[in-house]
Amino acid sequence: MKLSLAFLLTLLSFSVLQSFAQADSVNFLKKEKGFITKDGCKVLVKQYYGLSENRYYFALKSEKNYFFLDTNEVASFQNIKIGKNKELGSAKYPGLKPRLWAASLLVTGPIIVILSSGYSLYYLDEFINLKLKYNGGGLFLTFISGYSYVFYKVIQPAIFKVRLVKAFKTGKPYMC
Repeated sequence: MKLSLAFLLTLLSFSVLQSFAQADSVNFLKKEKGFITKDGCKVLVKQYYGLSENRYYFALKSEKNYFFLDTNEVASFQNIKIGKNKELGSAKYPGLKPRLWAASLLVTGPIIVILSSGYSLYYLDEFINLKLKYNGGGLFLTFISGYSYVFYKVIQPAIFKVRLVKAFKTGKPYMC
């Protein structure tokens, strides 16, 4: 009797764990991003960089190796924003403008964040006559965090464009 009760509890615990694992794997399948080729091969990508010259450029587990799939080979895609065709092959120097833009943002961005935060604090204190109880250090840090978020949102597409150009130049065809 005791043995059958222990056996029944063990079976119930395994069935609960199995149902939890199945539900978790279904949620994982909804979140994964990748391509399904016409051959039936499923390509799970870590990072998708963009579309250029009718090829999808992406990275797998390590972001050091870039691959591409031709648009004619892809049957469908999941959880990927494709975007417009960048046509990097027709540009004379495809990496020059994105690199200059990213470099200028990296150099001037932190300076602009600090100056904008200081000006915002000055504007609040002088023109709105906000009577600050303390010296305004906490408010200054709040402004820095807000402007840093804007800086992040501006620099992120610039870095992705640089990586797309690198993937365009060094990408290898993906084989299943």
